[in-house]
This record gives sequence, C-alpha cells and structure tokens, in this order.
Amino acid sequence: MRIVTIILAIVAVLVVAVVAAPLLVPRDWLVAKVSDAIRDATGRPFAIEGDVSLALIPAPRLVAERIRLGEGDTPLLQVGELEAVVAALPLLQGRVDVQRFILAAPVVHLRVDENGVGNWQTDSGTPQAGGTGGTSGEGGGGSLPDLALGEVRVEDGVVDYADARSGLAERVEDIDIEVRAPDLQGPSSVAGTASFRGEQVGVDLTVQDTGALIEQQQSQGSLKITGPVAAAFTGMLSASPSGTVQVDLPEVARAVRWLELPVPPTAPMPERMALTGRLAVAGQVVTFDDARFASDLLQATGALRFDGTGARPKLGGELATDVIDVARLRPPPAPSITDEPPTPAAPAPDAGPAADSRDRPLNLPTSLPLDLDVAVAAKGIEAPQATFGPTRVRVTSGANFVLLNLVEALAYSGKITGRVNTAADAQGVPRVAIRLSAAGLQVAPLLRDLAQQERLDGRMALNANLTGDARTVRSLMGGLDGTADVTLLNGVVHGFDLSRLSGDPVQVAARLAQGGLSGGSTPFGRAEASFTIANGIARTDDLAAETPLANISGTARLNLGAERIEEMRLIPRPVPGRGGVLGRIPEVPILVSGPFSGPSVSVDADAALDMLAKDPNTVNRVLDQVNKLGGKDGKPLIPEEAGNLLRGLLGRSQ
Repeated sequence: MRIVTIILAIVAVLVVAVVAAPLLVPRDWLVAKVSDAIRDATGRPFAIEGDVSLALIPAPRLVAERIRLGEGDTPLLQVGELEAVVAALPLLQGRVDVQRFILAAPVVHLRVDENGVGNWQTDSGTPQAGGTGGTSGEGGGGSLPDLALGEVRVEDGVVDYADARSGLAERVEDIDIEVRAPDLQGPSSVAGTASFRGEQVGVDLTVQDTGALIEQQQSQGSLKITGPVAAAFTGMLSASPSGTVQVDLPEVARAVRWLELPVPPTAPMPERMALTGRLAVAGQVVTFDDARFASDLLQATGALRFDGTGARPKLGGELATDVIDVARLRPPPAPSITDEPPTPAAPAPDAGPAADSRDRPLNLPTSLPLDLDVAVAAKGIEAPQATFGPTRVRVTSGANFVLLNLVEALAYSGKITGRVNTAADAQGVPRVAIRLSAAGLQVAPLLRDLAQQERLDGRMALNANLTGDARTVRSLMGGLDGTADVTLLNGVVHGFDLSRLSGDPVQVAARLAQGGLSGGSTPFGRAEASFTIANGIARTDDLAAETPLANISGTARLNLGAERIEEMRLIPRPVPGRGGVLGRIPEVPILVSGPFSGPSVSVDADAALDMLAKDPNTVNRVLDQVNKLGGKDGKPLIPEEAGNLLRGLLGRSQ
C-alpha cells in the first residue's frame, strides 16, 4: 500500500498546484515548488518535462505532460499526460474536492535488483514515503491528504516488472482503471481492465474503510477477477487477507498456459475446475479451510496449508474424495522405451505385433518441487484392473523421494495396507520400494480384474517386501527383487483335478489317457508358500497345500517378467483315513509349467515308471488292459487308443 500512499501524495501536491493557479504565480516557480514538494513527499526526484497549463475558469484546472518520478531510463513512474480539475466552492470551506483526475499513458516500472530490493523501497527494504521511510501511527502510513475524489481514471497504462535475480519479466498493458472514492476514509471502488500475457483481464475491487487500508491496516472488502481464471474474494483486505474465495477455471488448459504453470505433459488435465473455501494469509503461510474442489475428473473437500518460509515450500492437509476413477487420471499414452530410433509408421505386410502395453513408461514421480504431506480419504478407487472400496492414503515427499503410505484399503472383501516409495538412483533411473500386507482378499474376483482369469479361488493373505526398476511394467516385473509370503484358505484350483490320480493304477492310467490332470477342479483347505525374488525370478521350496485327498508339498520357479511358470513340482502324499478308497493317491510328482494364464499339468514320467517297476502285478494288469484295447478287425495289437493310455501313464498327455 506504500505505492498507493506515494501516488496520493503526488495527487495532493498537484491539487495544491491547481489551487495556487488563481494566485497567478509564475509557471516555472510553481513547477519547481511542485517538484520539490513531491520529491520531499516520496523521496524520489520528480520532474515535469513537457508543457504545463493552468486555468481558473470554469474551474481550477491543471494539465501537465511528460511527468516522471524516479531516476534512470526506467523511473518508477512515467505519465504521458495528467489532468486535474478541482471544484472552486469547496475551497472556500477548506476542503479539496477533485472533480476529475486523469492519468493518460502512465507507465510503472517495477524493478528488483540482485539483492532483492525493489525500486519502490529504500535501501533498508522499507517502502519510501515522506523522503525518510518513516511512519506515523500504528499503520505507519502517515496522515492522509484531505481529499474528496470525483472522477479518477487511468487510461492506457502499463506496469512493467523485472527481477534481476531470476530473470523474470512481466508486462501488463492496456490498463484502464476507474476509481470512485468520495473521500479517502470511507467506501471506495476500483474497476478496470488490462491485457496480460495475451488475455483480457478484468478487476473489480470494493473497500469499506479506505483510510484503514491505505494506513496498512485492514478493511472489509471484495475482489473479483475475470479472465482465463475467474476468482472472487470477500473478507478482510490487508497485506494478510482472510475471507472466502471462489475460483473457476472454465477451460483449465487455457488457464494453465496463461499462468505458465510447470505442469508435466503426462499430468492429468481436467477440462474444467472450481474451487471454494476460506483463505487466510500470514506472510508466506497460506491456509485454505472448508475447501471444496470440483472438476470433471475429481470431487474433493478438506483443508490445505502452504508454508513458503523454509528452503523448500511445504504443502500439507487432509482431503476427502468421492470415488476416484484412476483411468481418467492416468497420463496420456507415451512412446515405448526402446534403444532403437523410431521407424516410419508406414504399413508393411510383415509388420510385427503392436507395442506391448508393458513397455509404456510408468511415469512414477521420484521428486516434487515441494515437501508434501497430504492425507486423502477416498470413498473408493476404480482402476482399470482393480477396484477398491473406502481407501485412506498419506502422500509425503522430499527433495529425492515420493512416499505413498497406504493406511488402509478395503477391497475384495479384505483389507490391504502398505507403502510405495519412489526415488531415483545414482544414474537417474526411477526405483520403487513396495511393502504390502493383505488379509482376507477374495482371490477369484481379484484375478478376474487383474489377469482376466479365474483359475483360483479362496481367501488370500499376503506379505511382500519388493524393490524394482520403475521405468516400465516390464522393467519392474523383470527386475523385481525381494520376498513374498502367500497363504490361501478354503479355496479351489480350477483346471486341475487331483482326484484323477486316486484309486486303482489302471484306472488312473485310463484317466490320464483321456485328458491327464487337466479339467475339473481341486479344492483345498490351506495353501501357502514363501518366495525369494531376484531379477524377476520367484523361487520357493516350501510350497504346501492341504486337500481332501492328500497333502501336497513342492517347489516352484516363476518368471514374473515373462508371466510364466518355469517349473513347479508338486508331490501329493495321501493322509491315512482321508478320502476313503479315493485316498489311494500315488506319490507321483505333478509337474506344472507354462504361462500364468494357462499352464499345462502332467505327472513325472520317470517317477511313474519307477513306481510301476516296484509292482509287477500292476504292470501285468496294465499290459492286459493294453491287449484288450488292440488286435481287433486286423488292427495293430497296440492301437492309437492304447498308445494314448501309455502316454498318459508316462505323463506325456500334456
């Protein structure tokens, strides 16, 4: 507000010049006196370099051209023409009533030097007034001129700002302002338009206690701004304002370009956005309470607090949202990461398969320009491959990390907790560390959403501690390291029927010949395994399961990057008294391999032969069964059906 005080001081002195006109004082003497008075009032050199005309009839009137306040090529203020008209009758009553005061083509040059001192300040950083920077009264603004203002306008003005420290330069042009202030103590208003960064902007300010505001105190008032960003404020106006705020961005992309915000191209961009709440400013600390955020992407309520006093700004708060649709918040598709230069997109008869979605960049942030600590409670999260119920997370960040703490997520009839920490390594490669715990998850719908398959059902508990390369899904899964413990309860494995191995060996051989172990399902009461993961390969040697017919133990090697079971060896061991006559399951290893989406299942052929060799009677029964299948109608003794039986017995049906 010190600049306002400076301008009012200039107005007061110039009005005195108008009043002095009837005294018929010499022009040069009057200009010199005016210049000295304004210099004393503002602490800066003042000059009228153009013509000056004074008139008495029909009212005291002053017109001055080419006015400058300040030194150098870019003084604080330059004015093309100034016109001031004062009512004559109030002068007889000791009052100064300015009927018209017009500044044409004013230019305000605001400069900040390398030391952070503005040209509107003294060397100590205090705005100048009265030549000494001194203050009077609690507000420090000195006594106000005894003025009543009528028509006050600024026409075709310019504000030019430059900061030598950052190189920032801004220019506001085509400024047209109309001021209404019957006096400098009561209500006043300022309305105007300007051009900034190629957009037309409108401003409408109302003040209830003008004198208090000029004295750097506070006053009730309101402020409206129109343009790419439409904003309205109502409350206490001061250097630390507080009140209600409403911001509307009917075209978010346009507003972002106009404000020159450093938004990454991969960031989600709503089409429109609105924000309301209670604002309070105290220096570099800004709080925003009772906030309501609405856009076509997200709805949220809560409170935020920004603190710019430290080396890094801080943003904290709590937000509550409706259901979050992750698909709408995902960044647009980015080119696949490849070591080869891009090739022309012209079609070719032998063109390869389309780019794998697993090669798309994950774009996980590894740092933010501020320290973040925001808690979010969402009614739900809908992702392309997963759905969550009520979810609570806390997001924090520092100079070299971003941490998402999953406080709790209710999903698939269970609960998930954990944390995801992203940071860049010494080579700048984004790395992610994941800790995850889950309990009571219903496996079938989870696999249906994640992998579009339902080969497994039951309730799952999971504890995982993982790290990996977070550039793409492929690099993450193919280079994953860590450990994972998995437990399944009261479930079913579909596509694998353990009962096909139960009962008489000849019947088992027939079943294997007709389709091996594939088809049907195998229920289990409990299944568990502990995995050690290195470079995307998960290994376990303690796989165990309890089924109605047998207990199963085994080992496995999984290729997570290729999404394949490289090797799984399961050994069923019958439990006495379990399964009745069907409980006679031979301890023949079961082999599982192939893609996660459809692995093949067979028995270990060598182990099956070894078992048969120990029981000649069983071998003879199998041979008798083979002879019964062949030798009819001139066909070979061992026809194709018998070959299938033998191949099934030896575990080669898959």
